[in-house]
Amino acid sequence: MSQRWQGGNGSKPSGGAMLAPPSGAVWYLLQTERSRERLAAARLRERGVCAYVPLVREWPKPVVGNPIQPLFPGYLFVAIDLFRHHFTIVHTPGVRRFVMLGGEVARVEDGVIRMFRDREGPDGLVRHGCDLPAQRVRITAGPFRGLEAVIERRVPGRERVLVLFEFLRRQTRLELSERHVMRL
Repeated sequence: MSQRWQGGNGSKPSGGAMLAPPSGAVWYLLQTERSRERLAAARLRERGVCAYVPLVREWPKPVVGNPIQPLFPGYLFVAIDLFRHHFTIVHTPGVRRFVMLGGEVARVEDGVIRMFRDREGPDGLVRHGCDLPAQRVRITAGPFRGLEAVIERRVPGRERVLVLFEFLRRQTRLELSERHVMRL
């Protein structure tokens, strides 16, 4: 397993080290057992299969559990020669089956994987909509509980956000804990 995947942005691979896709390999989508995406990917890599689990930071941070989770819970991507590796893959711990579309194994374009890899930060996590301003949320605690708001920006290093909401016919800004807002 000396070959490593070389991403377009030079970041370290997310979801663990990823073998380089073999020449002529095609990306496919696998369904995994619940919460076993990373285990299945690790077992596949041990067997020489190029596996990829895009990871994200949950936001707001969950009260219990790890905030680093798969972008697609219950799924992972593999780059393989389907006929050569089919048996190995379906008998790997944590793997349920190949995803089928129209009676055929679902293929994933290289560009899709490249897009996820290009959106990874230096920490190997895919950046997505929750890091962007203008995310609609509901306030879940405090005197403004139940009101809808829009995130103006995150307050770095403090696990807080600035939100804008309409109150008494005026645009009002409020700083809240990330735990006190829920995405809509």
